[in-house]
Amino acid sequence: MTIAETLRRSWRGYLSSDEREAGPWWASLVWTIVFSTGCAIGFTILGIALNAGSGGARLPAWWNWFQAVMVRAYVHLFKAT
Repeated sequence: MTIAETLRRSWRGYLSSDEREAGPWWASLVWTIVFSTGCAIGFTILGIALNAGSGGARLPAWWNWFQAVMVRAYVHLFKAT
């Protein structure tokens, strides 16, 4: 089994509770971090776009918003596992 195939099976197992986990023991932790970061980036872009008229276009505001969303995503995902 190649590394790409192992990662693909591990990702499918992470998204579906029906499949058995594949890959190393730390793969689910890595997928949790990747998924949380993806959600944080998406919600940061959405939040900045919705608050663009109120000073949301400043770079420090982006970083603060991203940090806040990352903390929420981690707390939510690690609490669910």
